Amino acid sequence: MERENKRQAVWIIVLIPVLLISILVSYKIAHPVLIFSKGVNYAQSGKNDKAIDEFNKAITIRPKFFEAYNGRGFVYNVKGEYDQAIHDFNEAIKIKPNFAEAYSNRGLAYDNKGNYDQAISDYNKAIKINPNLSAGYYNRGRSYQAKANYDEAILDCTKAIK
Repeated sequence: MERENKRQAVWIIVLIPVLLISILVSYKIAHPVLIFSKGVNYAQSGKNDKAIDEFNKAITIRPKFFEAYNGRGFVYNVKGEYDQAIHDFNEAIKIKPNFAEAYSNRGLAYDNKGNYDQAISDYNKAIKINPNLSAGYYNRGRSYQAKANYDEAILDCTKAIK
């Protein structure tokens, strides 16, 4: 009798997750990380509007999904919509204040707007959080170059390739 109860308990433990997954699939309730990944794939293939749609879906499901804000901001930056990009990077930073990539990406948006001092400030924050972030050094070097501060640009580009 005890053996039969254990067998039934095992079946219940196995069947409940399977049943829940079946329900989620049948109601097309998607996991936000999968949707985010789809957005990344669209962005990498140059389908920016579709990427933004996917990032929007992921954010709707998980409003604190800082990676999705960062991804959407990156796509807005590529599209030349710098203010919207900055807004999304701000949201990512608000959710995760030590997210170095968001600071670096926001710096790139400021750089694209010609606001090199603000860009450098963001790159400094990104590098402080993650000293191994080569994109932070590279992008800061580009901002220094735009300001004709060539010595600093050379130093940063050298750090970026190490």
